[in-house]
Amino acid sequence: MDNSSSYVDCQVAEQQAAQLRTGMPVQVAIDSLGREYPGTIIYISPASDAKTQTFTVRLALTGDEPVIKSGMFAHASITGLLKQQTLFVAKTAILEKNAKQYVFTINDNNQVEQRLVTTGQRSDEAVEILTGLSDGERVAVSNIARLKPEMVVEVDGKGKQL
Repeated sequence: MDNSSSYVDCQVAEQQAAQLRTGMPVQVAIDSLGREYPGTIIYISPASDAKTQTFTVRLALTGDEPVIKSGMFAHASITGLLKQQTLFVAKTAILEKNAKQYVFTINDNNQVEQRLVTTGQRSDEAVEILTGLSDGERVAVSNIARLKPEMVVEVDGKGKQL
């Protein structure tokens, strides 16, 4: 087996794949070695996998590392293009109903308002809000399936809904 070059193939969701370009730098963490290695994106699949709806991205690791073996599990992190004035909410704050996305805002009287929002990029923990919400508004992040418009909720000292 030729270990002179190492590649990592990973699956990326459509929204993230649209932001990637060949040549972008990446950091690849290999769990079993407890280290991170630099690399670059060398290939982005032109079509998604029909079953998983993800795109295959191939990363080439920089440098010759003989300790890296085929089949090792890796995590890749890519610093994407950041937009100015981007608003994110916790993924748990989004309620999807009839193919639309909503959040529940909480006013100064702790009263709930259901708000239609347009979402953008997603990560494992957060969702970008394109329209429907302004910076500084309080948003419910738990028990959202139980909330109804005009309901009064308790909010903890950190601004979290109870």
